[in-house]
Amino acid sequence: MDLPNLRKRVRALEAIAFRTSANKDCTCRSGRKTYYHTAADLEQIMSVRCSAHGFRDQGDLLWVPPGTPILPEDRHLCSCPSCPTRDWLAGNREPLTKQEQENECGSWEPELTARRREKLRIDQAREEALLQTYFRMKRRHHAELQR
Repeated sequence: MDLPNLRKRVRALEAIAFRTSANKDCTCRSGRKTYYHTAADLEQIMSVRCSAHGFRDQGDLLWVPPGTPILPEDRHLCSCPSCPTRDWLAGNREPLTKQEQENECGSWEPELTARRREKLRIDQAREEALLQTYFRMKRRHHAELQR
């Protein structure tokens, strides 16, 4: 192995060691999951930077339905209206009453109006653009660590 490649590998190992060290300022989620409900939530979550690295590695980005809680540290970034099921799953309330369960199940039937479909299409396109931007930034950040 030649010296430049060895240096590159050592720098990569140092970067990994730095990221995985007990750095209290690091908020990266490498190897973990980050959940979001909407493109607006995803945008807010992506706007949070890691004070140790600048770029915040979000780990695996996963969409979850609005009735599913996202990570506790991201909940203040959620733009969804209050949801009894989500509050219950997050441990913030008692189980749903029979009426709340009926209301929740009734909300599962999608309103597939033309306006609703168009809003969903726009949100999905925005989400895809945000994900592409995130992965491009992540590749760039990792490439800088390799130098």
